Amino acid sequence: FYEDDGETRAFEDGEYNVTHFSVSENNGGVVTFERELDVQNYDDSELSSYLLNLDLSEAPRKVQAASTKYEEVNADEVKDIPASFAYDADADAVLVHIPVDEEQDVKLFFNGGGNSGRGR
Repeated sequence: FYEDDGETRAFEDGEYNVTHFSVSENNGGVVTFERELDVQNYDDSELSSYLLNLDLSEAPRKVQAASTKYEEVNADEVKDIPASFAYDADADAVLVHIPVDEEQDVKLFFNGGGNSGRGR
């Protein structure tokens, strides 16, 4: 993810941010969202959160970052509540609202292991 002010040429002087995201799944059915801050030279970012939208056909049993448990909410509320998650049955998707200042990896815990029973 690349971010700058979008208006000036300040990026030529290094005023931009680059963030790398990855999503992985282990054999135990835990999906992990990781964020790596690569370049952080743009101080006027207005970004407050990320909305992770995973195409999965089942709801996680819990979502947490280290010891912080994310709140389960309705799919129409997740965009308004930081540190929350929802399963949208109509879209077969899991939505996770991750605050931009979350320092820990966010883990989604599913019943069962591996990819069994889940579409990608």
